[in-house]
Amino acid sequence: MSGGKFPQVSECVVASTTTDNSTHVINLYNGASCCVFKTSACCGRNGFTCVGKDYIITSQSQKALLHSYQWGKEQVLHRSIPPEKVNCIASTADGSYVFAGGDSGNLYVWETAGGRLVRAIRAHFRAVTAIAVSDDMMHFVTGGDDAIVHVWSLTDVLDFSMQSPSAVCTWSDHTLPVTQIHCGMGGLDSYVFTSSQDCSVKIYDLGSRKLLVTVTFPCAINCVTSDAVDSNLFAGAVDANIYQIELKSGSQHSLAEAPKDKKYVGHKKQVNSVRTSASGVHLVSGSEDGTIRLWDVLSRQTLREFDLQQGPINHLAVVVERPEMHHQPIPATQLAPLSVLHKFACEQLPQEWLMRLTPQTTQRRTQTNLWQWCVDEFASSQVHIAWHCCAVCFHLTHV
Repeated sequence: MSGGKFPQVSECVVASTTTDNSTHVINLYNGASCCVFKTSACCGRNGFTCVGKDYIITSQSQKALLHSYQWGKEQVLHRSIPPEKVNCIASTADGSYVFAGGDSGNLYVWETAGGRLVRAIRAHFRAVTAIAVSDDMMHFVTGGDDAIVHVWSLTDVLDFSMQSPSAVCTWSDHTLPVTQIHCGMGGLDSYVFTSSQDCSVKIYDLGSRKLLVTVTFPCAINCVTSDAVDSNLFAGAVDANIYQIELKSGSQHSLAEAPKDKKYVGHKKQVNSVRTSASGVHLVSGSEDGTIRLWDVLSRQTLREFDLQQGPINHLAVVVERPEMHHQPIPATQLAPLSVLHKFACEQLPQEWLMRLTPQTTQRRTQTNLWQWCVDEFASSQVHIAWHCCAVCFHLTHV
């Protein structure tokens, strides 16, 4: 660093299309192509997820199949067959767990190190359409075609003393299918944003589990996001516009209408995905018209447009650019573990391990003791169990 200035962080957009059966990684600021993941036709607006910092998993559009990729390698790393065709997929920030929802309304939870299917839960009456995970990895939120939104505790889902874990909270304020869910920053103090075909975005407080604001729009909303400090809400609509709503602290439950003067105009067809840069200065959008646009948030003007000429853009993610994205993959010995995700649940875990997961015993144990037991499991060659325990201990000891 020289001249007292911080180095500029370069960011990339990960964009999925179905026409060319690929997922593209493009530098946001110079338009350079970093890599292309082949045979990765994502199923829709919530069809891929970044797993930790080493991998990406995509849900295929035509069949019950999940493709795993390592950054820097264009070919498929693992092909996993889930119990059914997956509509949406998400993962915890550390990549320890992957969540997927299917047409049946079932929710599936895998631990990535060993590939174990640890839970299959009847979550919704109709297809699961959206999943989001809180930044502290303690809760995840699901939405479906039944217009219902459920909040789940990851600790409860991983507690095998509970045969069928229930949602800790259910919101039934939407009247039409939920299209996307976004969790803001702040863990239990964060906001949850849900968009729907009922022409509204609803904002909930995760801690109090109360509905704070309902924002109405002139048309159905496909996608929603916020900046890092939740000061602005961005909603991509079927009318090809992106609406911006300023969020004020201390808001009470109310009904608000989206301002007509604060919208981003430029796309020719419906907007399928919106994301903000880490600084919140820029907005990125992907549309049915096959283009990706980089916007300046203050002026709401297009700074750059990428036309992949490969059909509709289904889903976007914004990630920090790293050397391994440019065909310089990290050696396997330095990667986090990732296995093929199993189709069926494995045998029940040892009773001793299950007892260690109960909230009562966890409260009596120190973090050191929990991690020491994981080390003992590695020493006894029960690696597939030990990796799972390490991830669970991390969650339970960071409450």
